[in-house]
Amino acid sequence: MSNQWAVLISLPAEKGKQLGTVLESMGLSVHTREWERQTRTEPAGAPVLAVAPLEDYGHKHTLLSWAQPNVKRPPTALVGSGGLTPEILRFQLLHDILNIIPESLWDDPPCLERIMRGLLCPEEMFNIRRFVPDATVVEKLTITNLAEKHQIADEVASLIRVFAGTQHRAHDIRLIINELINNAFFHSFQNMEGEEKYTPRRFAQLDEGDRVSLEVALSEKAIALGVEDNCGTISPREVLKYLLRQTSGEGVYDSHGRGFYLVSNLADHLSVGVQPGRRTRVTVMNHAGTEGHTRTLNFFVVGE
Repeated sequence: MSNQWAVLISLPAEKGKQLGTVLESMGLSVHTREWERQTRTEPAGAPVLAVAPLEDYGHKHTLLSWAQPNVKRPPTALVGSGGLTPEILRFQLLHDILNIIPESLWDDPPCLERIMRGLLCPEEMFNIRRFVPDATVVEKLTITNLAEKHQIADEVASLIRVFAGTQHRAHDIRLIINELINNAFFHSFQNMEGEEKYTPRRFAQLDEGDRVSLEVALSEKAIALGVEDNCGTISPREVLKYLLRQTSGEGVYDSHGRGFYLVSNLADHLSVGVQPGRRTRVTVMNHAGTEGHTRTLNFFVVGE
């Protein structure tokens, strides 16, 4: 990445300095709007990342003025109060912004660095050790039917209970596993007509070639679960639309979209990695035995 550069737009000095340190540690050249004003020149090459305050985005002075003509807009993350509120979700859909970085995340440098790495190298978010680097237990399991799903959910919940230390947290993890695997089974695979291939009423077994796996990483401080399919059909915008309908109350009777909403309320950090046409991985990380951490939802698209 040494020949590429990152743009930090209008961030307060302290936040800009902290984020600059994270990006420079990754070998990136970091510039700010203040640098542009002082030098009156633009960096060479195309931007790989743009970061701006949520409240200023869309104003003339915070547009991506450094993006050269005919250059695709770089991945953009906005810094704001965070939270999956109807107002924030509508804003994301309107401006096609997938990632909001909560201001409080500056107090959690490892999480901030993980998100930055995901924006710059989204394929890394398919590696569960990015979420729990010090994991002492890492297991990968294949699920092909509902009986296996229930058995594995029980086994993982029992294992996690030892690490989490509470029945409540283990119960949350079991719900998360069920919802994520159900989403993979019933909303990822499509038939030749582009319709959902499996439904709960007529599902017995995944066809040969269809794959769903669950990866688990555990340490004394964190728990991560990654559910992956080999389709890559999920749409981040569709996820945001479902979340908006649930948070606004408009989707109270919807038959689709409740799974992600439930998981987003049970997870400390929710990551959706998509490699279109190849694979989708939804990763949940929770801090073991504790609650009250900053909650994040991020999308990482390979090849965007």
